This record gives sequence, structure tokens and C-alpha cells, in this order.
Amino acid sequence: MPPDLPLVLGPLPFLGAVLVTTLTALAAVLISALRATRIRPTEALGEAAVEPSGLSRGRRLTGLALLAIAGGAFVTGLLQHADFFTLVGLANSMVLLLVIATAVLGPLIARTAVRLLAPPLTRTGVTGYLAAANTRADAGRLAGAITPLVLAVSFASTVVFPQTTALRESTDQVRSGLVADHVLTAPNGLSPDLAAKVRELKQVESATGLVESKVVAVGRMMGAPDAVSLGAQGVDPAGLGTTLDLHARDGDLKELSPATVALSTTAASWLGLGVGDTARLRLGVGTPFHGKVIAVYTRGLGFADVTLDHDLLLAHTTRKADTSVLVRSAPGSQDAARALSRVTAAYPGTVLRDGLATDDQVAQQRANAWVNYLVVGVIIAYTAITVVNSLAMTTAARRREFALLRLSGTARRQVAAMMRRESAVVVLSGVGLGTLLSAFPLILVALALGGPPWPAVPATGYAAIAGVTGALAVAGTMVPVRVLLRIRPVEAIGSRE
Repeated sequence: MPPDLPLVLGPLPFLGAVLVTTLTALAAVLISALRATRIRPTEALGEAAVEPSGLSRGRRLTGLALLAIAGGAFVTGLLQHADFFTLVGLANSMVLLLVIATAVLGPLIARTAVRLLAPPLTRTGVTGYLAAANTRADAGRLAGAITPLVLAVSFASTVVFPQTTALRESTDQVRSGLVADHVLTAPNGLSPDLAAKVRELKQVESATGLVESKVVAVGRMMGAPDAVSLGAQGVDPAGLGTTLDLHARDGDLKELSPATVALSTTAASWLGLGVGDTARLRLGVGTPFHGKVIAVYTRGLGFADVTLDHDLLLAHTTRKADTSVLVRSAPGSQDAARALSRVTAAYPGTVLRDGLATDDQVAQQRANAWVNYLVVGVIIAYTAITVVNSLAMTTAARRREFALLRLSGTARRQVAAMMRRESAVVVLSGVGLGTLLSAFPLILVALALGGPPWPAVPATGYAAIAGVTGALAVAGTMVPVRVLLRIRPVEAIGSRE
């Protein structure tokens, strides 16, 4: 952040967090206690000893309603040509709805997972048979272990993989939109007259200077005005199409002039503008600019969200220099590079490239992605607390069960093997379901970015999310098991629940 932008701290976020946490805990206790106060003591004792079969009608209807709402949001995003922010909003809402639905329908989902995984388990011997029987008998315990894993995998995936998908789309747009044969760059920028000298060469068909800057616009977020800083580029209108193809969805980019502006689909969505509307922007040093929108283009992710006339934007930059010069060789010309080298010799530091520095752009976006990766770290940390606590508590409560198995002739290594197989069921169910639930929001994000409908999911990134989540689940189970197996079974069988 710039030095003149101070960090403002206030008590409201902290108080809000405490309030929400307290109300959530109170609501959970009251809802749990409500039914216990309405049934007879004998029924309560029976349910405490044996897990109730099936879900209550209200819980089942709630879960199905959440799934229906999430499905409706997904279908809406697929069928309607919604703007970028609508699709991203639908994707974020879907994650929350699906995770809550998973928690509500947890026992039902757990039983379904057991039906799928129990047959392979029973083929692994007596320990696999016992693991399948345990998971089948206590679906509620299995659901409590699966839900935090689903939360971790789905949330982490919907934070990381939109970034990788945007990176893929940005790279594709740069490669598709840059139709120039050569690009001139310099560390400190290029003199604006270089493009004019390049255009005079007979080996060159077209050349345009490209200047980059920032503009400030006012859009609307959740119905309220919100200022946003957008990347801007200034180009010569004559060079559009021959050196740079922004792929206009609406309007005509050839109409670009000092009194007009072109917007990317993302910027048009944010500002609520279309062709023919007036965009109100702030250029460098706060200069107001009101320009007619003459086109909306799709390749803003690879280039910039706002495109202005070259000379207009150049006049409102501090360096008054071009970022690069895009050059298109004349048809049949074989020595354009040599001619360009002779011209650029008078401009020390100028570099001749065959394309934009896509590697540099990708590296910058990866650096910016570390903010999202930190968010994933917070999610994994939360999952570590939740998973380890819940699994350690449920495992510790089974000390008498382990003691009974050992007194019946089961060896310690067999009990440990049984629990490893139960852990495998938890990990496969949680990671698999979390992956499935995150797929639908990620498809909407991919559609919002304008690329193919499937997200970019690097194998290493997915393996890291699934591996860390699975390792936490296994550690939360196996560490308490090792501790409990050190207790003599005669002492453990006589301990209180």
C-alpha cells in the first residue's frame, strides 16, 4: 500500500465477530436442546445409546431446499448471459449453500459414501470388515468427520483455482490478441516519437505506441457507489486490428478518439455501461474525463480494462513515455527486424522482442496471487483445528470399544489397521465430495472469465490441498489411537464413557 494510505482499525469487525460467534453457539445449543425437552426421558436414554436411524423430516427438507437453491443458481449462471460480477457472486453463494447442505444432510451423505466404499474395504481382510461395519453403524460420527474436510477442500479450491483459471485466460488473451510481429520495449519507457519513425519504414505496415496507466471510475457494489481503480491503455486507433486485436463484443473499436472510450466486459459490468453510454473517469492527477463508450471488448484480462486514445492518456502520465511499441511487418518483408534495429540504435536501452513479455506478466499475476494463497492458509488452519479436535474427541470416546476388541483377541496392530481404513473412508469421502462441490462454482468462474467452461486446476495445487487436508484427518485419528492402544485393555474397559 502507498505510504499516504494509512491502515484504519475500528472495533466493529471484532465486535461483529464475537457477536456472530456467540449467537451461533447459542442457536446451536437451543436447537439441540429443544427436541430433548419435548421427548420422554426413556426415549432420550434410548437415543443416547443407539444412534437414531435416518434424518428428521425438517433436516431433510432443509438440506434439499439448500441443494435446490444452489442448483437454481448454477442453472441461472449457465443459461443467462450474466455479467462477470453476477457469475462470480453466484459462484461464491453456491459454495456456501453446498457446504451448509452437506452439513445438514451429513448422515445421509455418510451412508451413501459407506455404500460405495464398504465393498472394497471388506475385501482387505478382517480389519477392513470391521472398519466398514463401524462406519456403517455410526453415520453421524462419520458425517461429523467428513464435513470439515468438505469445507476445507471446497473453500480452498474456490480461492486458489479461480486465480489459476484467470492466469490461463490472461495468457491466452495476450497470445491471441497480440497480432503484431515485433514489440519494442525499454526499462524506462520509450519516446513517443519512436512509433512515428517506425511507421515511416517501408518494411513496416503498421506501428502504434502503447501507453499504460490507471484510471479511477465509480461503479456499484451491492447497490452502493464504489470507486475502483482500473488498468488503462492508450493506443492509436489506426493500430487496432493490425497490431492489437481486443475482440470487440459490441460496437466498433475503430471509432476510438480523444472524446471516446472502449471498455472490457468486466469494466462495463462493474460500471453498468454499454455502447452509447457516457463513462465518467478520472485520469492522471485526478483530471476528469467524460467519454462516450464506443465498444465493449472481451480481452481486457490480457491487456487492460479501459482503452483510450494514445495521445490523451499519454498526456496524463508522469513519464510521458510509451510502455511499448507494437509493430506489424509489411507483407513479404524479410528484413523488418534489421530495419527496426537500425532505428532503435538511436534510443539506448530499447529491446526488440517477437511478442509481449507474457512470462513477466504471468510472474506478476502469480505474485499477486499470494494474497489468495494466504487466505487458503487460514482456511487450512481452521480446518486443522476443527478436524483434529473432532476426530481426536470421537476417537478418544472409543477407548472401551478398542479395549473390547483387544480382550476378544484382536491385536493392537489390527486395531490400528482398522482405524487406518476408517481414516481412508473419511479422507476419500471428504476430499471427493469437496472436489465435486467446488466443480460447479469453478465452472461459473471460468464462464465469467470468458474462456472455456472448465477451470484450470494444476495437479500440484490440487494435490497440495487434498494432501494437507487428508494428512490432518489421518493425524487427528491415528495419534489418539496410538495413545489409547498403550492403555491396558482391562483398565480401559472399566473406564467411564
